[in-house]
Amino acid sequence: MKLATHYLQQIENVDIFPIISLFIFMTLFVLVVIRAVTADKKFIEDAKKMPLSND
Repeated sequence: MKLATHYLQQIENVDIFPIISLFIFMTLFVLVVIRAVTADKKFIEDAKKMPLSND
């Protein structure tokens, strides 16, 4: 782990990477929550039954 830490410390502006990662995660999380809340009820019912259906 010290080897990776050593190389990461040499990268200029490496402190921006965690911020970008958090921003991407939060954006995707919010989009998934919005999609789940606004999803059509029939689609949700069909998706719930899908693993059990033989079709």
